[in-house]
Amino acid sequence: NKNELKRFKKFKNIAIIGMGGSSLGTKAIFSFLEEKIKKKLFFLDNLNLAELQNFKKKLDIKVTLFIIVSKSGNTLETLVNANFLKNKINKKNSIIISERTNNLLKQFADKNNIYFIYIYD
Repeated sequence: NKNELKRFKKFKNIAIIGMGGSSLGTKAIFSFLEEKIKKKLFFLDNLNLAELQNFKKKLDIKVTLFIIVSKSGNTLETLVNANFLKNKINKKNSIIISERTNNLLKQFADKNNIYFIYIYD
């Protein structure tokens, strides 16, 4: 629902948490349109602990939207990165995108009342 998504428009930063195809498409579009996009995008698409710690330290939670993406909802690296930031991720600043199964990301979204978008095949 477009109206439900409008509440996420206010964020100045967007952190994409996903691996492989779950982040590469967004990264490609962003690199092509970077000069026109007014928001800052961060891609957390590896298990680099130093990078995650640095991101977490600099993070301004009030202006950062987390978009956690995994087609299966069980991608280990995505789950590890989301878990590392779990005290920053909440229902006011997060969207989870995954397929319509009872996967770990769906369970996390349900448990924490986080906005969930299904991937349709």
